[in-house]
Amino acid sequence: MSEPAGEKPILVRLVANWCDSRHLCELFNAMTSDGNYEWAFRDLAGTPRRMRITWDESPDFWAVCNAPPADVAGTLDRSRTVVFQMEPLMWTERMRGLWGEWAAPSPLPFLQVRDHRRYRNSCDWWVGLTRAELERGRPPEKTRGMAACVSRKYEDPGHRKRVDFLRFLEGEDLDLDVYGDPDHGFRRYRGPVPAHDKSSCLIPYRYYFDAENNAYPNFFTEKIVDCLLAETLCFYWGCPNLDSYFDPRAFVRLELSDFEADRALIHEAIEADEWSRRLPFIRAEKRRILSDYGFFPTLAKVLDPVRRSRSWHLGPADREIVKRWIGERRGGTFVELSDRSGSPEESETLDVERRLDWTGICLESSASRDARVESGRSVRDCIVTPDVGEELVAEILARNAIAADAVDWLNLAVANPSELLADGGRLDPGRVRANLITIPLADESERRLCGKRLRGAGYSPAPDAGGAAFRRDGAEDVFGFFHLCTIGTWREVIAEQLDRLIRSGLAERTRRIFVSVLGPEAAAGAGILRDALGERLEIVLQDIDPAPAERPILEWARRFCEEGEPLAAAVWYAHGKGVSPCHEGNSNVAEWRHLMEHFSFDRWPDSLAALAGHDACGVNWHRSPRPHFSGNFWWATPRYVRLLPRSIGAAPFDPEAWIGMSQPSVSCLHESGVDHYCEPYPRERYSA
Repeated sequence: MSEPAGEKPILVRLVANWCDSRHLCELFNAMTSDGNYEWAFRDLAGTPRRMRITWDESPDFWAVCNAPPADVAGTLDRSRTVVFQMEPLMWTERMRGLWGEWAAPSPLPFLQVRDHRRYRNSCDWWVGLTRAELERGRPPEKTRGMAACVSRKYEDPGHRKRVDFLRFLEGEDLDLDVYGDPDHGFRRYRGPVPAHDKSSCLIPYRYYFDAENNAYPNFFTEKIVDCLLAETLCFYWGCPNLDSYFDPRAFVRLELSDFEADRALIHEAIEADEWSRRLPFIRAEKRRILSDYGFFPTLAKVLDPVRRSRSWHLGPADREIVKRWIGERRGGTFVELSDRSGSPEESETLDVERRLDWTGICLESSASRDARVESGRSVRDCIVTPDVGEELVAEILARNAIAADAVDWLNLAVANPSELLADGGRLDPGRVRANLITIPLADESERRLCGKRLRGAGYSPAPDAGGAAFRRDGAEDVFGFFHLCTIGTWREVIAEQLDRLIRSGLAERTRRIFVSVLGPEAAAGAGILRDALGERLEIVLQDIDPAPAERPILEWARRFCEEGEPLAAAVWYAHGKGVSPCHEGNSNVAEWRHLMEHFSFDRWPDSLAALAGHDACGVNWHRSPRPHFSGNFWWATPRYVRLLPRSIGAAPFDPEAWIGMSQPSVSCLHESGVDHYCEPYPRERYSA
């Protein structure tokens, strides 16, 4: 690949929690293009570029593996930093003690945070060969049967399954060699392997057994990657949606819940010489790792300046459809047909989901026609033709009983649509795979529109939503946004609100609470909030100037919902209502605040449930002078908040009217019918 004259490489400093930057670069150098600390690639426009890894302290970008050393964390520029989470479940509450702020870093200040809720795990390898050797070397000579490699660990579920199954297999008539740590006392133990080099137990063997330490979606490691690179057929336990990333014919999945059944499966595979039959598929996935899934191809795509500048691709047919439907009320259905054969993270659907929270159906053709649908996915029945007009769109929708005004965007971007068709012009399920399916539906009448049940990797039926309503596993996170102005009676008000937040369980239920603290005592207010909310709190603005009022935190919520958390179920907003000196002593305003706290805090499960069929909920929904929740306490879906204006006007009423500016579907939880500035409204009027 020729390099443009004068083109400088993109310098990337690698840092990790387990070693210094120089050692990490030396370790990862085996995965670079030619072992020269550089990765050569073409950007999205086809221009040759280079990326060079370095331990220099003044790079263009940083790549953090898990977490940076303490002395580096404060020096990196987060807006130019990509975070690769490489340990399972780092974002969960129980991991915060181990990883601190790097357990679940907000994606907003970073270039990208690759956690396993949204992205596959990073593909590094321990096979003991460089990328150049793997790509251009002779095919490995397979002279031996089956191997496995174990550590001394016996803690995680996968540790125990791995060791217990190997002990079970020792009593079987199986040509099995065991490498690694000698502590388990296996009879067929062959010796240790060097760190980061499992070539001795992989290269000569046709078959290999391994189990991940844990089984979580999107989390697979060198345990499968090394086998594919060594052209070895792996009997595998672990990542439940591995076939979303690799051809299921390139490995053999074990359940490890019935050892006898798994032993029989292994015997049958070896007797049938499955390694020879599956070798073409294994080699295809090997090429995918080297050119696409590997650490450096992945990082290059993130840093590609052309790719970073684009929003998403719209073909000519798409533009006509988007032109007609964009901006109208969304009914929650998205349909895409694409000839992409890459991983789900490169799907146009996910690109749109991440930016707009447009969710729906993604049907992707498989270039190798490998019938990945056999793994249990279903597809919608669609006609595919080279020319897509409104008549065909109407035909597709009618056949699937979907109203035209319920579709966000129908994307038929298939270069060779005939490849997807069976006899009669219908879509052939054997030639496509479906993933990233999400169909949030408001009520029973809408659920009936879905027809057949749909299944997609990483998705499960939402509770009480019928068989056809799907959401991504883990998509129940709640995020809070709060504004405190430290004037007047703010200390009394915030003490009351924190007490209700904590006693109601909402603070515990909310994964992250983003706060703006303004006014002359902002530092004191921030301290009180930190003491009460701990690591759950993230102060996004602290300033002694109270003039911006609620605007910064609301605009932050808008940006967060667009860029930061596509998997959130709901967001809520509240503020220190009534702190102003002009309200001091006005018990009516205090009772108004108590009313809003009752429904937003005390009865938060009702608010969350209301969002199953609405964009927003709160109390006292008024349409005059502009649509708003009087008092400005509310809950909303991220998909709706993304539709709101990015900036809020300077008029005093503008922050309160902001939530109503995109014609939301609203659930009004209570209507008091009084002027709360002038009339009392005691608790007994809304709570039994």
